[in-house]
Parts: sequence; structure tokens; C-alpha cells
Amino acid sequence: MEIGSVNEIARLTHILFPNPNSWYTAEAKISNFKEEKILKMKKISFSWLHDLIRKLYDNLKTEGIRLTSIYFSPSLPKNIDRNTIYLECKPSILSFCLRDWGIFTKKYFLSATQLSHYSKKLYGNVIDMFVKKLSSLNIPVYEAGVEGGSFISNGKIGIVSMKNELSKYKELIDECGELYNFPEINLHIDSIISFLGEDVYLMNYDLLKTISEDLEYSICCNFKRIEKLVEKMKEKKYSQIKINGYYYGSEASVVTNILNIGKRKVVVVDNKGYVEKLVSREGFDVINLYPTKSFEMMKNLYVGIRCITLPVKRE
Repeated sequence: MEIGSVNEIARLTHILFPNPNSWYTAEAKISNFKEEKILKMKKISFSWLHDLIRKLYDNLKTEGIRLTSIYFSPSLPKNIDRNTIYLECKPSILSFCLRDWGIFTKKYFLSATQLSHYSKKLYGNVIDMFVKKLSSLNIPVYEAGVEGGSFISNGKIGIVSMKNELSKYKELIDECGELYNFPEINLHIDSIISFLGEDVYLMNYDLLKTISEDLEYSICCNFKRIEKLVEKMKEKKYSQIKINGYYYGSEASVVTNILNIGKRKVVVVDNKGYVEKLVSREGFDVINLYPTKSFEMMKNLYVGIRCITLPVKRE
């Protein structure tokens, strides 16, 4: 069964390397960063995040999916686990999302050159370091001039929402099937829709409401193009599950972030259970990683597992 990649958990980002036999994720190792100084909140604990990652690891392992961590840390540990990759970097990496650095195919990484220039002003050479690490792992890197979050696919249909040159990458087209461009949408398509399989997708209308009220997004996004996208999905015989009238505000951007692991199973982190119920009604088995005991202090936190569904085979 072919499945997609984990790309973001709680803004501490997870990303997949294109190895058909493994899942790789990346996370910021907060304990090394003097968290009270960075976050200016001395009492906050991140045990919930480690608990969440452990639950994700255990559930994916049960499904035959191996999880390997990549830790970003100011200093490297003495003993390095063979299932963990470490990258040495500055603490400011905490506030940056790996998912925006580009797009992985099974054979190479398409670097987000548009974002590279901007991010270097904020985070120094961290993207160069990341690309160098990919090269050391024999993963080719090409510059595609596109943001990572602007692409999503279920292996049959690919949707791009930013101006791009992806059509020239044959391997990407082979992996995602037909490629449709909606450059006027101009925002992260993987927060608007999530594929649940070959014939069902989630549409996050509450996110559209939220960003339409945001001046930065409303200026650069033609929301009428969303209607064109919906029409295209109807034309391709996809049924739609609407997220509408429940989530609204800052949390709206994560509730569509569902990890599809195939065999009509999905993984969510849904503290209100609304999306879990919507998806269950459509006949999907839902693994909800929320709640855990350590989550209780974070009961108002909205966490998503962001998924860019490029085909990746199970072990």
C-alpha cells in the first residue's frame, strides 16, 4: 500500500526522506534549547510533545511503518542512536517549519528556493546545512522555486497552489499522476484539503473563512479559484467531506492535517473529536493521538499532523 509523509506536528516539524523502506521525521529537541529563555514561559512543559511523538511512533510501527527521528540541536550528543540523525544548528530553528523547505519525491528533494532567500535572513545557513545533509545521504537536490506546503497529491492527482516549475520533473509527475495548477490560490493547499484515499477528500472551509479575514492572505489569494478546485474534484468523481461551522480561528489551519496511512486508516490529533467523527462516518478507521495524560495541561492546544501525500511504500 502506498502512503504519504508526515510533515508537521505542532509547528515542530516532521519531514520524510524519500526512502521506500523507511519513514524519517524531524523534530526540534527542545530540552537542549533552554526553553524558558526562548519561549519566555518558565512553567511550560513539552512532555506532551514527546508523548505525542511516542504514540505516533508506536501506532505507525503497528502498521508496519518505521519512524526515524532527526534532531536539530546546538550540540551533538556523545552517543548517537543509529535510528536517529542529528543536525547541529542554532536554537532559532525552533520557529521554522521544515515543511516549507521543499518537496520530497522518492528519488530527490525539490528545494524551495523562494523561501530560501527569505529564511536565510531569519535563520542563517540552516537550509544550506539541511541540503548538505541530504547530499551526504545520497539524496539529489534540485531547486524548484516552490514552497513545500503548496503541493499535495494522493498518487493519482497532484494539486499545486503556487507559481512553480514542477511540471518539468518527470518523476514527480509519475508519482502524483495528473498535475493541476491553481497559482491564484497562492497559499498552502495542504491546509485546505486532505486526501483520504482515491475518492474522498476533506475541504477545510473554516480555514478559508479565517484567512479571508487576514489582510496578508486576502490580498494575495483569489478565493474564487477555490470554487474551480472544487469543480475539478467533482469532475474527477471525488466526494467531499466539509469542515464547516465548528473550527474557526487560529486552530482552523491544523484540523485538516490528517495522515492517511492506507487501508482506509488515518491518524489525527483532534482534541475536540469533530474531525474524527466526520471521517469515521465515511467508513474510515481513525487513530486519534489525543488525549494523553501529559496533554491535559495543553487542553487548549490545537495540534495537526500535516501530510503531503507522496507515495511511499510500507516495509
